[in-house]
Order: sequence, then structure tokens, then C-alpha cells
Amino acid sequence: MSRAMIQMASVFREQERQIIRDRVAGLHGVCQQGKKLGLSPKVEAAIRTHLSAGNDILKVTVLVGGGSGTVQRVKRGWQRRRDRSGDRWEGRRG
Repeated sequence: MSRAMIQMASVFREQERQIIRDRVAGLHGVCQQGKKLGLSPKVEAAIRTHLSAGNDILKVTVLVGGGSGTVQRVKRGWQRRRDRSGDRWEGRRG
């Protein structure tokens, strides 16, 4: 019984490894074509504009048409850059 379980685990490990290889090869191909990965600078600028206007995360999500996680990530990165520059953002918690 334990031998069968070890063999099944080995099969799953091989399958997961192949999935990772395929994903990495796809990303490598996209980068070689000269395409950029990640958030568009225009969308990020729009998110920052709406956040600086005082809109909350959910309203910015609706206005920009993205996801709330994306807006939160931009806001968090923006806060960190502003904190390093010495200009602390007043709406920051923690």
C-alpha cells in the first residue's frame, strides 16, 4: 500500500514540474518577443490619480475597470515610495 502511495506522489510531482516548465517557457517566449509583463503604466497612473483624488479602493476599481487587488497593490507600492521619500501619506494605517 505504501509503495502505491509513493508512486502516486511521484506521478503528481512530475506533472506539477511539467506545468511549471510550460509556464516558464511561455513567459520566456513573451519576453523574447519584446512584450512587457505586468500592469500598464497608463492604468497605474489612472489608479494613482483616482486615489489621490480621495476615492476609496472599491470606487477606483469601478472607475478604472480593474480588480480591487490591483488597486490595493498600486496603493501599497505608492505608499512605500512616498514613505521612503519622507513625505508620509496621511491616510496610511499602521
